[in-house]
Amino acid sequence: MPKAQIIKLEPDDDVVSVRDRLKWAETRNVVLVWPDGDGILRRKLDLVLISREAERMGIRIALVTRDREVLDNASELSIPAFPGLADIKKRRWRTRKSSRRTIPKTPPREKPKPTPPPKPTVALPPEFLAVKRALNWAIFVGVVVVLLVGAYVVVPGATVYLAPAIDPVTVTTQVTADPEAGYVDLDAGVIPARIIGIELEWSTTMPTTGRTDVPGTKATGTVIFFNRIAEPVEIPVGTVVRTSAATPVRFRTTEAATLPGELNASVEVPIEALDEFAGPVGNVEARLINRVEGPLALQVGVINLEPTSGGGTIEAPAVTQEDLDRLYSVVLQQLQQRAFAEMSTPDWLGPTEFLVADSLRVVLIRDEVYSAQVGEPAENVSLNMRVVVQGVVVDEQPARQVAFAGLGERVPPGYRIDQSTLSFERGQITGVDAERRVTFLMSCSGVVVAEIDPDWVRQSVAGAPVDRALEWLNTTIPLREPARIELLLPWLGRMPLLPIRIDVQTVPL
Repeated sequence: MPKAQIIKLEPDDDVVSVRDRLKWAETRNVVLVWPDGDGILRRKLDLVLISREAERMGIRIALVTRDREVLDNASELSIPAFPGLADIKKRRWRTRKSSRRTIPKTPPREKPKPTPPPKPTVALPPEFLAVKRALNWAIFVGVVVVLLVGAYVVVPGATVYLAPAIDPVTVTTQVTADPEAGYVDLDAGVIPARIIGIELEWSTTMPTTGRTDVPGTKATGTVIFFNRIAEPVEIPVGTVVRTSAATPVRFRTTEAATLPGELNASVEVPIEALDEFAGPVGNVEARLINRVEGPLALQVGVINLEPTSGGGTIEAPAVTQEDLDRLYSVVLQQLQQRAFAEMSTPDWLGPTEFLVADSLRVVLIRDEVYSAQVGEPAENVSLNMRVVVQGVVVDEQPARQVAFAGLGERVPPGYRIDQSTLSFERGQITGVDAERRVTFLMSCSGVVVAEIDPDWVRQSVAGAPVDRALEWLNTTIPLREPARIELLLPWLGRMPLLPIRIDVQTVPL
């Protein structure tokens, strides 16, 4: 047997790997040993390609294999083949020259750059293979566990529905509108006001009342008292009421009455003119009696819905001073009413402004002409007047700011005002002083809502069982109805571990 290099093939070797291993052969004779078990390179074409490459390299090859198919293919190609290595020593490598010449030679090619020889295959002991297999399984199980834990942490989601507790709050604040104020003083409740004026002319004719100074019967009628404060008010007998004319007509109540303790509550009371107003002067038109004298003026208002009547005098057709005074009062009141009607239009007022009726004043009389004087015989007397009337205009918007500031003082800790529930109501005019400062009431109502920090809620319930999370929410946070939780994966029965996976929704009012 010639000296030969033995190359043991691996179960995964193919034509390419065998050719690469032949390039690193150190002798011209090479024995290729097939592995036991399933055969490799069993096709005839595989041996043809290997044989051609070996011939090109000037290498003689022999095969050692027990694969019958490989042995048959080698015999047909005149490649020496043996069932075992021991047989090589006993036999010579015999090949048929004719057969060898039938293998076409490939033209020489440029020798490729040598590649490192393959690492020799070392058979591993079974114990090591078992350990390696167990380690691979452990790694696989670890990866699966990590993926499952990651999914358990990331995938679950939850939505928490909370209905914060609410509480209605109302405050009534006294506001002073001062024409001299230049800014809103929330602490003092003072807001700016402005004065507007108009020039008007009016004429009225009234019948004369007689030629004697002896008074006749007193005028009688009824007035309506209405409450300006939310407390009961006692109206004693003899309470004096009057008209708001320059020369007022005064009356007194003839019965006692009690106003219920509600804003704008009303009661009807009979009245009669005072002695000095006996006669026709006490017969005033409807809605002219609008003043209350004494300490009750800040608590109640008054109005006569029907004219007073019954005031009598001598029927002599002569002008008296009373006729002129009454005519003057009526004309002034009519001028004020007309001025109020004209200056209350959008041409004079802004969207949130209002004209204070009780603030109207005749500041200038440009013309005053009577058709007859005192003592002159006449069945009727007329008065034509041209005056300038001024009134105070108040903007309700800054008054709302004052009321809202008062409401803010009523908000409990941990609550906030829901701006969408705010409502404002202007109350009664409680007074107009000589400097034209108007005092009135402004009410502000709203709902305060408990404040909830979503981040705090998420951090507090993350990872907790649903029942314990609900118990914590219902006992810790002020709610108007029990909290609700919806899980993305209900079968878990537990809140997500990541707070970011918890959505906190506030139930609207």
